[in-house]
Amino acid sequence: MNDFMSLPRKSGPITAFDMCPLADWQIEGMYKTIYQINDDLELWDGIYKCVTDGGTWKDYSPYQIAWNWAVLYGDSPQNAWVGARFSSKTQTTIEAIVRLMALKPRTLISFIPGGNMRQNAEPSRYFNIIVNNSPILNAEKGEPWQETTKTLKNGSRLMFLPPTLDGVQSMRGNVQIFDEAQKLERDVQIAALPQGGVKGTKRFYTGIALSDTILDTVYHNKTTKFRMITPVQEVIKAGIVDQDQIEHMAASDNFTEDEFRWTFLCDWVRASNRVFDPQIINEIPKEMCEGFWMRKVLGIDFNPVKSHWGVLSVQDIQGNIICIKEFSTKLYEGILDMVPDAEIRAEDGGTNTGYCDALQMVNSRRLEQRSIVRESWNEEFKGKQVANVIRLQEDKKWYIYKKGCPILARDVTSMPFNEKGVPDKIKAERNNKNAHVVDAMIHSVNAAATESATAYILSVWNT
Repeated sequence: MNDFMSLPRKSGPITAFDMCPLADWQIEGMYKTIYQINDDLELWDGIYKCVTDGGTWKDYSPYQIAWNWAVLYGDSPQNAWVGARFSSKTQTTIEAIVRLMALKPRTLISFIPGGNMRQNAEPSRYFNIIVNNSPILNAEKGEPWQETTKTLKNGSRLMFLPPTLDGVQSMRGNVQIFDEAQKLERDVQIAALPQGGVKGTKRFYTGIALSDTILDTVYHNKTTKFRMITPVQEVIKAGIVDQDQIEHMAASDNFTEDEFRWTFLCDWVRASNRVFDPQIINEIPKEMCEGFWMRKVLGIDFNPVKSHWGVLSVQDIQGNIICIKEFSTKLYEGILDMVPDAEIRAEDGGTNTGYCDALQMVNSRRLEQRSIVRESWNEEFKGKQVANVIRLQEDKKWYIYKKGCPILARDVTSMPFNEKGVPDKIKAERNNKNAHVVDAMIHSVNAAATESATAYILSVWNT
């Protein structure tokens, strides 16, 4: 496992209050209350089926009891729970919602996920399992009872809303749940808030600790009275997940350092503070020269209005990545003439799909002399590629040869990033920075960084 992913937290312990803002005597009393409610409403069978999924049910941990208390009895207008993966945020919230709807007539709840409507499928399933396995609540089902609307005879209602501007304006409620709030767009939240429209409306936010998001804003807001953080150490202590499983995930290639820190350790990592800082060299050392190159990749960023940009990156025998030369051309033929023996990586998606099609048509007329890989570049994929470039720079493995890449060397260290943690082309152009050559670099560096067998063997020998 990498050093930065080792447990416990390197950035210092989270206080007991941050993990559970209730005293021990309050938790003890809430345990008894929750158990009694579960008995009275016959919720246990459904809860077991939601939690265990074939495994062993673990007793409530203090942070889960604290969240139940916030939903059932808390008087704060805003409540935030920042938790590690596996901390059962969504399932615990749905449990609390079931109790709230049953115990307080005319509780009107809007459940809004970050990301997309598909993220409502799991909480809807949890709700159905708990209610359907309770003879008492099953008999209290009202109309309508649909996939996105659940109604009890006492007038309580739960609506699963899509995270769109139109979707969140559909109905009024007195409780709003923003699940996976770090993925929620700000304008969707702004549109959702007026639908509360009732004195005493409460809002609940859950998610992971990704800065520059709504959850970041809410959690650090001084008016949010109830808020808690649950790092993965607390989840392990509660027996919900095994430490070996976390360490196995940390050792895999699924997480960058930033992703691991905010997903498991609840570290607030501010994506827009990222910067590129490669080693810029004026001469290529002998041990990095062409005779030692293992892989050559030409990254392309399309811009037919001004110029298409290309950057050639190579990997040497030691696994270093060097940006060797930059190119610009207004012609597809010009792209195909760049570094004839290098693989081409081109940005695909949106308007770029048409440019990729045109490039491949020209290539087919030339009997497909060039190998072209089309990379579907959405923001999530681009973010992972940016994180990988930063990993290479932190490992001192990324170089830019200034004589071959003068514009890239000039602009790369001052390239502005947006809140998604990727280069911001609009800000760059406003500041007379060339974001296109930087995007071409990201493609080429990532593809060139695919580790060769030789580089891997050498890295093992050198450890």
